[in-house]
Amino acid sequence: GSPSTFHLNSRMHQVRLDNLLRTPGAPPILVNTIHPVSKADGSLIATWSGRGEGLKADFDLALQSPSAAPPGTLPVSGAARGSIEIGRGFALHLAASDFRTPHSSIAAQGTLAPTAAASLADPLRLSVATDDFEEWRPFFQSLVAIPSGIPLELKSQAEFSGQLTGSYDAPSIAGSEILPLDQRMGKQPRR
Repeated sequence: GSPSTFHLNSRMHQVRLDNLLRTPGAPPILVNTIHPVSKADGSLIATWSGRGEGLKADFDLALQSPSAAPPGTLPVSGAARGSIEIGRGFALHLAASDFRTPHSSIAAQGTLAPTAAASLADPLRLSVATDDFEEWRPFFQSLVAIPSGIPLELKSQAEFSGQLTGSYDAPSIAGSEILPLDQRMGKQPRR
């Protein structure tokens, strides 16, 4: 009468990051807007019943970007440890993570959850440094409806430290920008 329960304890080798991000129920915004490309190695321990109902998984992954990324993709390297849960939506908990792209580094810790669970979740704490907003322009423009696009261009490195609260359907971000040293000293930014 009750569905079968499955347990998986596995080592992953060279699994495509974009395939992992297409887990049923996962928010498609990352895959559909920034097109990350990477290969993941590490461990995955999961349990579920029936056809994926109540999926819970713990992961510890090392990410390696390809030596030559296809055009229109964002190479990602780094590491991520945490868990996912699919019950009343997709919830991602990052115990620790460090991601690097050609122009950015991101450290994140906390939870990204659907609307129903967002108020109970730990906020996703972020520390981001980048010297090229163009890497992230498609992602931010998908979140903000500005007909002429976001009028921002970086001429030096920018850093942000803050947290993402709310849900992945209705996110809210708060924090502070750390200006480059030359701008803090009243000098013109590098060109």
